Amino acid sequence: MCHELDFRPNFNTLPLTLELVDLLVTKLQIIEVNEKDVWAILQLRSAFPVAGDSPGEGGPVNDLVRFCKIRGLTSG
Repeated sequence: MCHELDFRPNFNTLPLTLELVDLLVTKLQIIEVNEKDVWAILQLRSAFPVAGDSPGEGGPVNDLVRFCKIRGLTSG
């Protein structure tokens, strides 16, 4: 991985895996992307909806607020 990402604060949310957005960010930061990485990115983006204010209601979602926080696009 090209960047150090701290996923520990979210371990209480899903104790057996990372949240979808965390998995997506790990794939998006790869410099030398291969076909397997591209397919993983496409699957994570197309198979799950994007949610803003209330992620997790009704199934797994890509949490837009969490994504912006990871990328430093918002504070918090």
